[in-house]
Amino acid sequence: MAAAGNDGIQASGSWPANVPGVVVVGALSGGQPARWSNGVAGLEHRLWAPGDSVCTLAPGGYTTRASGTSVAAPLVSGLIAAMRAACPAVGGAEAVAYIEQSGTALPRGGVSVRADRALRQMVSIHPECGLTRSTRSYDGWGAGAGYPSAGEDAGWGGAAWPTAGEIGVGGTDNFGEGPNWEDGDWDDD
Repeated sequence: MAAAGNDGIQASGSWPANVPGVVVVGALSGGQPARWSNGVAGLEHRLWAPGDSVCTLAPGGYTTRASGTSVAAPLVSGLIAAMRAACPAVGGAEAVAYIEQSGTALPRGGVSVRADRALRQMVSIHPECGLTRSTRSYDGWGAGAGYPSAGEDAGWGGAAWPTAGEIGVGGTDNFGEGPNWEDGDWDDD
């Protein structure tokens, strides 16, 4: 996994993006490639994920907003980890293939990651994974009995973080496009 870079050029001329087999992630802003994100054209594994004003952790236990391909790439890494945790039979390359096949093609090359579609594709091929429809997770896809356990809504307006054995997918069609958490809950205001 490599962040594409933030120079507004093509990442194909840069290491480690140009190493065969590396998954390269560019940053989206408003659902489209950010003007400052390096492009992913000509690379083997080309993905785009939200990378503009992403809520992230800061030192001291605070949250902040950050932008760049270095915040977009971990979103994809997290999706792959969640897929593999939900279905250990799925290898890393297979998880990447589901993400690539289920993404939305973009004009600058590559696909915008669609976590919901990637998980659905994985489950259609691996029904033993145990992901089920859950009315408690904010987009309806969860694993096990549903959300939440301790702390009920955990301060996130009903969208609690999953506990061990529970996998949740963001409440949007495309990682950060749609509902936001800016005001402490998962809605459109």
